[in-house]
Amino acid sequence: MAKIPRLALTLATFLASTTITYAQIIATDNRAVQNPSATSPDHARHEQLSHGHNSFTQRQARARMQRAGYQQVSDLVLDPAGLWQAHALWRGTPVQVALDYKGHVAAQ
Repeated sequence: MAKIPRLALTLATFLASTTITYAQIIATDNRAVQNPSATSPDHARHEQLSHGHNSFTQRQARARMQRAGYQQVSDLVLDPAGLWQAHALWRGTPVQVALDYKGHVAAQ
């Protein structure tokens, strides 16, 4: 008779652990959906840029802007505030875009 309670306890432990693991996976997935910086390049368009000494090269600045979703990045210049400024297209719309020394990209 001792085998039946032990089996029941083992089964209950297994089910509880798989339920907790599944719940953690679901919670993690939901946080990613709710975090706009993890899912949407739109979030980067509204980020506050920081002024300061910028060590990105022109090539790196262009690549960061393109990776953020901007296309046809042109007229890229480093302004006196330390922001890389450029003209680009965002989903077909012309915008002024900038990159700060922290690597943040935003439309101006």
